[in-house]
Amino acid sequence: MDRWNIFDGGVFVPAAIPVSLAAGAVTGPWMPMRDLSRLYFVLVAGAGTATEDPVLTFEQAQDDSGTGVKALKIGRVITRIGADIESYDPTEFVRNQDGVDRKNKVSTFDTADTVTSAGVADAAGDLEKVIVVEVLDQDMDGDNDFTHVRCKIAATDNAQLATLLYIADNRQYISG
Repeated sequence: MDRWNIFDGGVFVPAAIPVSLAAGAVTGPWMPMRDLSRLYFVLVAGAGTATEDPVLTFEQAQDDSGTGVKALKIGRVITRIGADIESYDPTEFVRNQDGVDRKNKVSTFDTADTVTSAGVADAAGDLEKVIVVEVLDQDMDGDNDFTHVRCKIAATDNAQLATLLYIADNRQYISG
């Protein structure tokens, strides 16, 4: 199987580096999906206060000014929470592709436009976390010319640092 390399057609966009979620909501930039096959939204968040999970919301629009903005239904979410971040075994990622839950918690959604770590692994909301959300080009409302996506992170009441990255992939197929 070919391995994807960010240097082979990937686009890396820092959307928010780093920010305090207590300072207010974070709205990432609009990202055009026109020439992309998929986009990964990557949130890296430090330890927070119990019950204060970062809440990520995904939107789509018809252009980079937000025309016709509406919810974007997301496909897959991968999370690593707390001590699992530091005890990574690279072989677990490969096993996880078969749907076997190891340290990466994979969740599949078909109607959600919002993700929290409470919904996938961190009910207390007070652990470090990495959340990766995958959006495919086919997830967009192409019938109505929706071409741009973005991620928003709601503010928290207490201090929590977070970084939001977009990683775009313009490959049109995956050989295997």
